[in-house]
Amino acid sequence: MSRPRLLGIGEALPVAMQLTEELSQDKRVKKIDIAGSLRRRRETIGDIDIVCAVDDEKDSPAISEKFS
Repeated sequence: MSRPRLLGIGEALPVAMQLTEELSQDKRVKKIDIAGSLRRRRETIGDIDIVCAVDDEKDSPAISEKFS
């Protein structure tokens, strides 16, 4: 079993910031923020966690698709 690749905060933070900026432009997104170890400013990041709230639950699948 392979270990997950860890990213330095300097590599992960710009990616997360770009993602949240792009997704926040969608009018269906009520609120979006970086979460997890990146939000806590850990030195190494195993994954980028982003939480997002939408006004209408029916928009959730479309917004989730944008994360991919």
